[in-house]
Amino acid sequence: MSGQKNAGMRDIALDYALPLLVLAQDVLTTLMPRADKLGPMREQLRGWHYLVGTLLLVLAAVRLWRWFRGQAPQPVPALPPRARTWAMGLVLATYTLFFITPLFGYLVAWSHDMPVHYGPLPALPALIGENRNVWVFTGYFHSGISTSLLVLKLGVLISAVYFLFRHGKGLFAAFPRGFGLYVLLSFSVSLFALSTFKSYDRGPYVVAIFLAICAVIWGLARLVRRGKAGSSGEGAPKGAVFAGIGALALIGLGLYGPYALFRVSPFPKGEMVQAEAHITSHETPLVVEPLPPETDFERQVRAETFKWCVFCHTFNKGGGHLVGPNLYAIMGQRMASVPNFPYSESLAARGKAGEVWTDAALAEFLANPDAFAPGTGMIISSGNITDPARQQAIITILKRETGSAAP
Repeated sequence: MSGQKNAGMRDIALDYALPLLVLAQDVLTTLMPRADKLGPMREQLRGWHYLVGTLLLVLAAVRLWRWFRGQAPQPVPALPPRARTWAMGLVLATYTLFFITPLFGYLVAWSHDMPVHYGPLPALPALIGENRNVWVFTGYFHSGISTSLLVLKLGVLISAVYFLFRHGKGLFAAFPRGFGLYVLLSFSVSLFALSTFKSYDRGPYVVAIFLAICAVIWGLARLVRRGKAGSSGEGAPKGAVFAGIGALALIGLGLYGPYALFRVSPFPKGEMVQAEAHITSHETPLVVEPLPPETDFERQVRAETFKWCVFCHTFNKGGGHLVGPNLYAIMGQRMASVPNFPYSESLAARGKAGEVWTDAALAEFLANPDAFAPGTGMIISSGNITDPARQQAIITILKRETGSAAP
C-alpha cells in the first residue's frame, strides 16, 4: 500500500512538473529579449533559461520512456476512442518537441561560441566550434519548434472547446492531469509576450480577455449540456493515422513560422562580398560627424524600438553576423557590401549600382524594407517605421553605435 501511494505521488509530481517548468521557461523567454543584451541580467536569465530547458528535456525523456514502456498518461475521465486518440496525439507531439528543443538550443549556443551555463551551476563548455551556418540552421529550428509548440497549444484549445460541447469534457478533463493547466498558463504567457513588443501596458488586458473568453465558453457549454451525460470512454483507440498526420501538420505549420514571420531561412543564400572568413565588418568609418546630445525622445526610441535591432545585428568592429549583417561603419558605405554576408538580389543590385547608405536611404528603408528592396530578408519586428522623427532617432542611435559619431 505504501509503495502504491508513493508511486501515485510520483505520478502527480511528474504531471504537474510540466506546467510549472513551462511557466518558468515562458517567463524567462519573455524577459530575455527585453533585457539589455550586454547587461549582466541578460546573461543570468540565459543561464536559468538553459537550466529550466534541460529540466524540461529530462522530464520529456522520462515521460516518453514511460510511454514507450506502456505507461502512457490517460485522460480522466476518458474520451471516446477517436477523440482520445487525437488528444493523446497532441500530448505525444508536445512531449516530443520538449525533448528536441533543448538539443537545438545547445547547438545554437555552441555554434555561436557561447558556453551553456545553468544558472548558479557550472557552465558546460562549447563542444563544437563557431560556425554561422550551423548557428543559422539550428537557430531556425529552435525558433520553429517554439512556434510549433504555440500552434499545438492552439490546437489543444480548439479541440478542448469541441470536446466540451460534444462530450462534456474540456481542457482539464479531456487531457492528462496537468496538461490542460500547462496549455492554459503557457498560452496566456504567449499572448502577453506577443502583445508587449513595445511596452507591457497591453499585456494584462490581452490575457484578461483571453481568460474571460475561456470562462464564457465554459459557461455556455454548461448551459448547452445541462442534463446531458458525458460520452463514454469505452473502446479501443481509433484514428491513430489521422491523429499522427494532424499532429505532424500542426508541427509543420509551426516550423514554417520563422520564415513566414521574419523571412529567415535555415539555409543562408544570397549574393556575398567574398573576403577572408574572419572579416565580418567594414574596416573604418567613411562618415564621422558631430551629433547632438542624446534627447529623452532618443532614449525612448532606444528602449522601445532600437532594442530589437540588436537581436539581428552587431555594431562593433569585427562583430559576427547574426540574422542580419554587422553594421559597423555602415554610414556612407556601398549597400550590400559588408563582407561574408549573403544579401538579397535586389539590395545587392542597388550596391552594384553605386548606391550608398545615407540618412535619406536609411529612412526610406526603415519606412518600408519590401518596397526599398523587394525580397529582402529585413523585417522590423515592431512594424515599419514611418514616423520621420522616430526614423531620425534610430539613424542617430545607429551612428552612435557604429563609429560615425565624432568624439
